[in-house]
Amino acid sequence: MHNIVIDIDYRERASGIIDTLQDREGVVVNTVFLDNGDYKVNNHWLVERKTLIDLAASIIDGRLFRQLSQFCFPYRKVLLIEGTAGMLCSSGIRRESIQGALVTVSLYFGIPVLRSMNPDETAALLIMMGRQWCKFRGVMNSAGIGSRPVPSKNPVRQALNMLQCLPGVGSLKARALLQKFGSIEAVLLSTVEELAQTRGIGRKTAQGIRQMVMHSHAETE
Repeated sequence: MHNIVIDIDYRERASGIIDTLQDREGVVVNTVFLDNGDYKVNNHWLVERKTLIDLAASIIDGRLFRQLSQFCFPYRKVLLIEGTAGMLCSSGIRRESIQGALVTVSLYFGIPVLRSMNPDETAALLIMMGRQWCKFRGVMNSAGIGSRPVPSKNPVRQALNMLQCLPGVGSLKARALLQKFGSIEAVLLSTVEELAQTRGIGRKTAQGIRQMVMHSHAETE
């Protein structure tokens, strides 16, 4: 069996996941500095791990979208949420806000969302990702097909593709938004008035964009 290589950001040491992974046969664990994500599995999947409490806080302060909109070519991003619903009781955030954020992450950002109950299950999921990737790569290689998807190497093109997921935004409007605001993060955090001042973006489109963002980044009760 091929070794599963998992690079772990050194700031994750307190989670206990490193200790669990190091005890597993066939798993190579490297503690490193990752400037994007918390775990890198088989040099392909870049995993952003958040407990439900941290997820709630990152939705409230807008950090979630900032983190997930950062480019990480050539890696594929995954959001892994750890914890049980009981952890949200003291967070002050509605369930609808969590669901709206995850809809945006999975449908508009195109980032897979995985769930685990605790650190042990998180470790098991990371190992499963590595094993499945080895199997998938082997099948694709034997079929003579490239195993790694080839996204655009151009960060600007990636940003434009993501902006076109916004309601009412085509290629020309996406380019105008990026030119005006400079980043996906700035677009998501802008007001209706700021959006409407962009070339080709009317007030109706601006309101649609803000409505989508607010459904994902809803105010706490």
